[in-house]
Amino acid sequence: MYMTQTKLKASGFISHTDSTYQLKHYFHLEKMLMQHIAAIIPAVPDWQIKQALGLHQWQDSIHANELRIRTKELRDRPDKSIHEALSYIGVYLALSPGVKTILKAIYESLKPRLINLCTEQLKSVFPVHDAPTLLLLKHICDEEQEGIHSMSMLLTNSLEFEPEETGKAYLAIFDQVVQDILYDVFHQSHEWTPQKHQQTIQQLTEHTTDKL
Repeated sequence: MYMTQTKLKASGFISHTDSTYQLKHYFHLEKMLMQHIAAIIPAVPDWQIKQALGLHQWQDSIHANELRIRTKELRDRPDKSIHEALSYIGVYLALSPGVKTILKAIYESLKPRLINLCTEQLKSVFPVHDAPTLLLLKHICDEEQEGIHSMSMLLTNSLEFEPEETGKAYLAIFDQVVQDILYDVFHQSHEWTPQKHQQTIQQLTEHTTDKL
């Protein structure tokens, strides 16, 4: 059964245009996660966590590539018309006061929000037209959820990390910022201005000691 984009929306399904927009932004989120995980692996003192990060980096690279391919299959360009605020998240991650804090920012804030976004899209994708997208997003959600669970256990049981008191304030700000930016990106609004970006950098820097 074929449905036009107008009929899709009228029936409560997401349009192909909106679906593709979300997929290519997931692609950039996964690529960002892959790059930041790769950057912090050498600084991680716990060998088990290093091993888990290597697996998660590889999985994120696969997710990013699959999302890039799916975006191209849907006749869009993965690097075209990307919301400018999305790149700010990487800047804020780099301002983390320490390794454990950046891991918490990734696994307790960014990855769970990515799963939530994918889960919401799963509910609104028309299964006849976009079955490949459904399968891809289910696969990504499952692997990301498993990775979050394993990292939570490893961080809880690790004896290699020193307490990071400044991390609590940073994480509270970061989590709210990520929520606001992703809302801005996926509602295609532009409230997260360059001026707000600079203000956030200043705010996070106040809670940063040794930058990565």
